[in-house]
Amino acid sequence: MKIFLRKLVVFFMLVSGISTSMLSATAYAATRGGGSPEQALAVPDGSSVSGQPAPGYTLSEKSYFTDNYGNVLMYINVWGAFGKTGRFAVPQDTDITTMLSIVGGPNDKASLKKMIVYRHEPDEFGKQLYVINLDKMLKDGDTTDFIELRPNDTIIMPSKSTANLASLIGTASSIGSLIYILSH
Repeated sequence: MKIFLRKLVVFFMLVSGISTSMLSATAYAATRGGGSPEQALAVPDGSSVSGQPAPGYTLSEKSYFTDNYGNVLMYINVWGAFGKTGRFAVPQDTDITTMLSIVGGPNDKASLKKMIVYRHEPDEFGKQLYVINLDKMLKDGDTTDFIELRPNDTIIMPSKSTANLASLIGTASSIGSLIYILSH
């Protein structure tokens, strides 16, 4: 009985370690940077940003800023099932299509029907959350629910449940192997 309890404790310690590792990997994937400064406006470190509004603009420095060429930029946050994730400096008039191009599009695990855009501040109608169906655009060319992005918007692409299921099956398989090894 003591051996069984000892193995059970080891099992739970390993399972909690595996889940912690999975959470750490997920957190890292959701926050890793978007590439080098040479890539199209993906300058997460802000090294080429002057921090001054362009002449003739009365924009908040917190929302918009200029690069060394006078382009008005803003930051957006990209999380989830995209080619690249992180914080990106993009032109002020960036729409969903342009954002997708900058981040390398959705990856193969993306759930295209429910991309979420969360506004840092509500729009003029008080709306702060938008759900965008990329699948509809790919099938029919319908971009009616595409919106222009605003400073500090957070775009979230959830993963398909099948991708999550495959990950869970892999973890369960590892745990099963571990139990087999411990019991023999």
